[in-house]
Amino acid sequence: MPQSSERPDDVALQTITLSTTPTTLDPGGSGMVYLRNLGAHPVTASNGAGTVKIGPLKDHVFQVVGPVTAWVTAPDGGTGSISYDVEGTAAGELSAQEQNAVAAIAATKTVLTQNITGAATINAAANVVVATLTGNVTSLAFTGVNTTNGELEVHFVQDATGSRTLGTVTGVKWAGGAAPTWSTAAGSWDVIGFRPIGGVLYEVRRSLNVH
Repeated sequence: MPQSSERPDDVALQTITLSTTPTTLDPGGSGMVYLRNLGAHPVTASNGAGTVKIGPLKDHVFQVVGPVTAWVTAPDGGTGSISYDVEGTAAGELSAQEQNAVAAIAATKTVLTQNITGAATINAAANVVVATLTGNVTSLAFTGVNTTNGELEVHFVQDATGSRTLGTVTGVKWAGGAAPTWSTAAGSWDVIGFRPIGGVLYEVRRSLNVH
């Protein structure tokens, strides 16, 4: 599931207004869904298998496996707008040219969404991983570290319950020698950037308690 900061110019999108209440964009859950956040607030989108947060003026492509819903993530309960298009449903279908444009994004960045709990592993072969804590994570390891991918960005997301703990993370070198103090509020996001070198992930940036 790729994500990019730029959308293809030749993808024709529908635009709707979002609130903090989830809105269904693709009830069929088939094909792919291209999303573009036009507002000032982050937008959260889910395809039934995983959840991703889309920053203002950012894009995301779901290779969907279930209905796609989206809502505004704003502490002040604000509204926003999002553009989208759907391939494979009556709601609107991507043309062959548009599918090629979306595929161009897919070729530049891959996004993996997964739930983690207990003794967990994350596939580090992706460029971006959105890992939702659905229980206490006792330990975490990375597999498939790919040195050709450049930076690996991992989003650690608390589920709707929150207060999930994250234990020892192996195979990483933390900036300053210590792991972050993880956010525990329900729905909170911690974003960590790693640089893979020789099979080890070196932390190069962190953004904690992102909303």
